[in-house]
Amino acid sequence: LNGIFFSTIAVSKSPANRVYVGTSGGRIYRIDNANTGQPAMTDVYTGKGLPIGNVSCIAIDPTNADKAIAVFSNYNIISLFSTADGGATWGNISGNLEQSADGTGNGPSCRWAAVVPYGGKTTYFVGTSTGLYSTTTLNSASTAWSQEGASTIGNVVVNMIDYRLLDGVVVVATHGVGTFSSTVATDVQQTSSVQPKDFALEQNYPNPFNPSTTLRYALQTRSSVTLHIYDLMGREVSTLVNDVQDAGAYRAVWNGNSSTGAAVASGSYYAVLEAGSQKFVRKMILMK
Repeated sequence: LNGIFFSTIAVSKSPANRVYVGTSGGRIYRIDNANTGQPAMTDVYTGKGLPIGNVSCIAIDPTNADKAIAVFSNYNIISLFSTADGGATWGNISGNLEQSADGTGNGPSCRWAAVVPYGGKTTYFVGTSTGLYSTTTLNSASTAWSQEGASTIGNVVVNMIDYRLLDGVVVVATHGVGTFSSTVATDVQQTSSVQPKDFALEQNYPNPFNPSTTLRYALQTRSSVTLHIYDLMGREVSTLVNDVQDAGAYRAVWNGNSSTGAAVASGSYYAVLEAGSQKFVRKMILMK
């Protein structure tokens, strides 16, 4: 690989020790077991339908290293591709960020991407030459991207995006107007600020359910709160709440998906609410 310029590098979290690298000429390589002495570098671009252009970013799903987004920053080519199988196949996810299906026209230059699983869903962010965009659903070439921070970030170049999974904070770096931060929106709402008499987690409704169900809970005092979904084996499936919340009544919606955004199988699940030393558990049934 002498003479090849690596334009971006990304390191996985789960499982660890997988690395994706991109080049200024459109090549993408995957390195498995990168913590070993002489790890193998696998070509995951040849014959995959990827364009020739500058790979400005590769964003790996922190919960699944097989899932990643590749960003090509050149104009007049398709800009965004995703893989769910470690680069064996790639699919166009540029959607409405392209003026034309082949990537030509006046669509923005894409610069950066981030995959943020938080609040029971996965949000995908893309930084472009005309601002920040997001979606919660990748739908091939029909993916619908929506602008974020239109009145704050505006239409400036977004060069980089970073995030914190603990609380869903996303930080955006722009060209010329500084940095901006916000929290990923969740399907959790405070329904009342009146202090309840008891700490409680109501039975979900509907139950059984398909495709989604609502969980209502009450906090007597301001608390550090988590609301997790577990399967019958005790494995965490999704996190709906991980936040400090004021006293009051809340509702959370679980859409039957895992933290990676994948639909879970029919069966029984547990909703576990914890606030301080207090804990409530409710059993739920998903029927498809």
